[in-house]
Amino acid sequence: MGKVPTTMKVLLFITLFAGLLLAVRTGLEYFNPQPHTKKLMLFTIIPFALYGFFVSPVYKTFELNMVGSQFANPTDLFTLSSFSYFVVWTLFGLIIFRSSNPKLWGLVASIITLVIAITLH
Repeated sequence: MGKVPTTMKVLLFITLFAGLLLAVRTGLEYFNPQPHTKKLMLFTIIPFALYGFFVSPVYKTFELNMVGSQFANPTDLFTLSSFSYFVVWTLFGLIIFRSSNPKLWGLVASIITLVIAITLH
């Protein structure tokens, strides 16, 4: 294992934590009489996209000690755990925008996200 810079560790933590925090916030909109589920869902996808597409692969590059030395296998850089959050929120985002009751689907997506976070991390 290679040495991962502290800034990458912090950035990985911030993107994952911000995504989880916004996911819980979107789920709590179920109890709000005037929900903003669609807007919060869009804000939730952003940190999960950053986490899955940018931060996690760069972190893995440092962790596997492949910086500047060789090409990494994409299966090593892009893991199921890093993409699962983005996939869940993208699929539920489509459901939320097409549904007549988006706050219920926001709650379901939030619960699924917490289950994924507990089981994969």
